[in-house]
Amino acid sequence: METVPNPESVAKEADACKKEEKAPVIETAYQKRLEEEKVRHEHEQQMEVELFGQSHDHDIQEKHGLSSMLEHKWHAGIIHLGISSSECTSAEAEISEQEIISRQRAESKTL
Repeated sequence: METVPNPESVAKEADACKKEEKAPVIETAYQKRLEEEKVRHEHEQQMEVELFGQSHDHDIQEKHGLSSMLEHKWHAGIIHLGISSSECTSAEAEISEQEIISRQRAESKTL
């Protein structure tokens, strides 16, 4: 005589089979989404680096422009005040030295 299976156990077994069938599909979708998020994150990071670089380059250009303006203003002040040429030469040497140091620092930061 054959026993009739319990309807609850049959339903549980059917659910377990469905879950086993869905598991690889869910895992594949999860891995695909994980890869997409990784690519998106890398793209966002690259965009941040580019924006920072552009901002940094602009800041350096502005600094050089202001430095040049200051130097011209300084020279105009020397001419206006009639400072002697020896004082002017020593002051120019000091400014040149400071410019070299600031440019070297800027270049080392960009590397």
